[in-house]
Amino acid sequence: PYCFNTGIVPVTHTGTSGGTYSSTPAGLTLNVATGEINTSTSTLGTYTVTYTIAAAGGCGIYTTSTTLAIFNDQAWTGTVSTDWNVAGNWSCNFIPDLTTLVQIPNVTNKPILSSGIVGAARNITIAAGSSLTVTGNTLQISGTITNSGTFTASNGTIEMKGSSAQNIPSNTFTTNTLLNLIVNNASGVTLQGPLNITGIVNAQNGNLSSGGNLTLVSTATQTALIDGLGTGTVTGNVTMQRFLPSGFGYKYFSSPFQSATVGAFSTYLDLGASFPTFYRYDESRVSSGWVSYINPLGLLSPMQGYAANFGALTLAKTVNITGVVNNSSLNVSLVNNNKTYTKGFNLVGNPYPSPIDWDKSGWTKTNIDNAIYFFNAGNTDQYTGVYSSYVNFVSTGNGNKIIASMQGFFVHVSNGVFPVNATLGVTNPVRVNDLNPLFKNAPVDNRTILRFSANFETKNAIEDMAVIYFDNNANLRFDKDMDALKMLNTDILVPNLYALSTDSKQLSINGMPFPVDSKTKIPLGVTTLSDGWISFNAKDISKLPTTMLIYLVDAEKGVTQDLQQQPSYRFYLKTGEYNQRFSLVFSLSEIIKPAEIAEKMFTISRSADRLQVKINLPFNTKGNLSLTNMTGQNVFRRDVYEKETIEINPDLITGVYVVTVISGKRIESEKILMRQDYE
Repeated sequence: PYCFNTGIVPVTHTGTSGGTYSSTPAGLTLNVATGEINTSTSTLGTYTVTYTIAAAGGCGIYTTSTTLAIFNDQAWTGTVSTDWNVAGNWSCNFIPDLTTLVQIPNVTNKPILSSGIVGAARNITIAAGSSLTVTGNTLQISGTITNSGTFTASNGTIEMKGSSAQNIPSNTFTTNTLLNLIVNNASGVTLQGPLNITGIVNAQNGNLSSGGNLTLVSTATQTALIDGLGTGTVTGNVTMQRFLPSGFGYKYFSSPFQSATVGAFSTYLDLGASFPTFYRYDESRVSSGWVSYINPLGLLSPMQGYAANFGALTLAKTVNITGVVNNSSLNVSLVNNNKTYTKGFNLVGNPYPSPIDWDKSGWTKTNIDNAIYFFNAGNTDQYTGVYSSYVNFVSTGNGNKIIASMQGFFVHVSNGVFPVNATLGVTNPVRVNDLNPLFKNAPVDNRTILRFSANFETKNAIEDMAVIYFDNNANLRFDKDMDALKMLNTDILVPNLYALSTDSKQLSINGMPFPVDSKTKIPLGVTTLSDGWISFNAKDISKLPTTMLIYLVDAEKGVTQDLQQQPSYRFYLKTGEYNQRFSLVFSLSEIIKPAEIAEKMFTISRSADRLQVKINLPFNTKGNLSLTNMTGQNVFRRDVYEKETIEINPDLITGVYVVTVISGKRIESEKILMRQDYE
């Protein structure tokens, strides 16, 4: 018999020509004139090929015959090396394809598919004592797998590419582990035993029936996922893991499954603890939005986020949840009731067994701001933590446009006529094949992005971040597409740093137009939950144009500090909110401490019982405004800064009052008659 691969096999003819070729039985594609055989269209089997020629003068017929076998079995010999893609390593001296029945006997050189073209086979049979290794490459299989030896593909890809239904038998692969699995079979593939995937499952064309056997593995380096862009689906129960570098404190989770329950977390935390360990979030509550949610039968609704407290141990932890994975379109209804504490924030989550990209098309964000917010547990108190944010390709902390699988996060429903109803929806195009989103770098951004931080001067201090960036599509008011609101940290050992918009919104990320005035001031706010010394740092201001200077202004202390020369500033604060003391000033020229000016320190005007005082103090100068009656009794007092307008609307009786402004050694006063009209 002959070893033939697909294609045309020519015949070398010697002797008398002019005869014809024939074969028996039927099934061989034979050129009767030349004897060429087309193995691509021939049926596998054994044939008798006969050459017939008439004798000279028509006196008789001469024939000669030979036996021909066409088969596509290939035996691995390893004659040359261990490389699958070397033809000399195969018994028939050609590299197998999807029609080849591959035999791997126990020979010295075992086959390794690690480079070159993608490997292929119809059926694969591995003999006892032998092995096949796929690493850094793909092996396509159109038929069956019979393994009596060792089949290792923990760093390779297996593509099931048949035309009829295929199975992956139990214990086919070493440690039941593959890096990637591709289903490219419209008739589907079924798992007949446990299979761990450490990379990507891609139901590219046809369904994968898991039979409850599929586990998506999560480690410190990556988390396996299901590709959402194939035309097939993964059916049956799937176990998905989420590796946590530290099990300390709260983590925001979401479910990638259709009907998982709170009980899925019972292995990892005590649902019956005296202090609840599992919560959902209700924006409509008048106090904190957190609601204890510890009934093991409670549904983990797709696209909702939940908070789970894993305790005070910092050891790494891996959480396993099982269910039927979500796929295709999903949405959730949200609301902003303008409550004092929840402020329109809603806790949502990634509903897919893969990361999702906040900036990709495929989202529905009706009445939803464009920022997202992530929580990171503190390192001293398991019940507290800090928030990071992301908007318009800009982030604070570890905020990112890529939202990991099983990750919960906050969004803010836009302000408007309350209550504001909103819809957040997703479709498969938002899914991405990012195996380790936590370690991805931000894309190159040529905009001016300035990063600032504040932290208490304590051991193992945690920084809070604020970002200001220049974008001429932005403005100084809050813009829901360009800015991120500030979510106040819950850790009392972390201060809250933010910029203030002109409409008094606290911003963790503030987009603003490129400064064109000689001096542009952006107010900074700091809120603290404890007393202490705070270090303010210009973390990264390297992208500031060379023609521009940046100063930190402390109006209370009269300090104007060039942050390019001295990027750190130290100050002490008592617990409270400080929204008028600090600011950043962008200047096109050096700022020199201003001299006292002879202009009036203030002007006053009134309308009915309302009094307006327009302050006119030098740059970075603080003053004190007071209003007294003619007996010297103080009826109003507050600190003032630079140039601002103060409106006083006290409940005054008719009379003469004195407005006084004190700044440094200067004092100015002016009398005004206030009249209370009675009807």
